[in-house]
Order: sequence, then structure tokens, then C-alpha cells
Amino acid sequence: MNQLSNREIEDAAREAGISPGELRSALAEQAAGGALATRGGRGGRDGRGVLPASTRGVTVAHAELNLPYPPEQAVRAVKKQIEREIGSGGHMMGSTEADIYDEPAGVIYRIQAEDDGGGGGAMVRVDVDPTPLRSRRTLTSMGLGASVGLFAIAGLIIPGLVGWALIAGAIGLTALGGTTMFAMRTRAIKDARATIAQALVEAENAAPFGDQLGAGEDREQLALPPASYE
Repeated sequence: MNQLSNREIEDAAREAGISPGELRSALAEQAAGGALATRGGRGGRDGRGVLPASTRGVTVAHAELNLPYPPEQAVRAVKKQIEREIGSGGHMMGSTEADIYDEPAGVIYRIQAEDDGGGGGAMVRVDVDPTPLRSRRTLTSMGLGASVGLFAIAGLIIPGLVGWALIAGAIGLTALGGTTMFAMRTRAIKDARATIAQALVEAENAAPFGDQLGAGEDREQLALPPASYE
């Protein structure tokens, strides 16, 4: 993939009338070769994916990309980019897998990598697991159901216009709550898809994770402490 500078991306986004972030996400999805796919299920090989879906949760979307460095470095590079995107830290699950929990969005990013067989490269897959969001929706639905039930019971007990108003309120509350929860889930998954697409492209364009560590260590060695005179 041709690498564009930040200035070129900003100019192209301005001409297209979109934000630089939206342009980067579009380029990321194109670079991934359309690997993003919305689907459900657990484990097994996805017909549209090179690597199998993560067996540690439910997958609703995923992205795959071949990176030009070994699996462990590839996982750490993608992990670092996702952490930077969402502002949350993750955990390595072995040498070639990692999980990152995005608490505000209610999703878990599950990263895995395998050797691509081409000599030094790795195929990386990131799955979006909405299990925390599903649990949150269940609790919200229980609270909403209790509130709607109280409104409906009160409406049946209280006669006249007040009772009818309470019943209408229960119906409206049900519709509003259902619509809101559906919109939250849709937005969370959409944002997660954009996040993993952006992270994969950034990881592809960045230096391998090991090289980044080495550069940091060199900088620390160059930063000598001030001399002290006694």
C-alpha cells in the first residue's frame, strides 16, 4: 500500500469534504481487501477469513491484514495502535494473542496472528466481541421492563384519562428504550470496525514493535544524567 503523509491525507480529505480520520478509515478498509465482515458465531473457520475466529468469545465483525514482521511483533504492534485509538490498555494472552477491553463502548478487541508462510511475515486478525455490551443491554432491558410494568399496572388500576396516559407512557417508553439500545449497539460495532481498520493500517506503516522498543532504549541511553560536582 502506498504510504501517504499526514499532509497529503489532510489535503485529500479537505478536497473530498470529509475528515482525515474518515479518509484513513476508508483507506484502511481498502487496504484490508474488504476483509471486514459482520457475522455471528463462535470458533471455526470463517469462509471469508484466512484465520479462524477467536474461540474466546462471540465475533460480530473482524478485519485481517498481512504485516511484514513476525507474529508476536505483529500482535504487539496492532495492540499498541488499538490502545492508542481507544485510550485503554490490554493484556497479552500468550505470545501471539491479545485482548483489549473498551469499557465505554462495551466491546473486546481480540487479536491473534499466525506465520504467513512467506518468510518473516504474519497474518493478523482482530475480532470484535460485544459480550460486555450484550450483558449491559440485558441489565438495561430488565430495568426498563420493570419500569414499563409498573406504568402498565398503574394504568390498569387507575381509571380514566390518567390510566390511559400511563399505559400510553409504558408503550412509548418501551419503543424509546428498544430504539436507543439498538442504536447504541449499532454505533458501538460501527466504531469498532473503524478502530480496527485504522489500527491495522497504522501498524502496517509503523516500524515493527521490537524496533520501536530498541529506538526507545537508544534514546534513554543517549539521555545522560546531569553531571554532579562534589
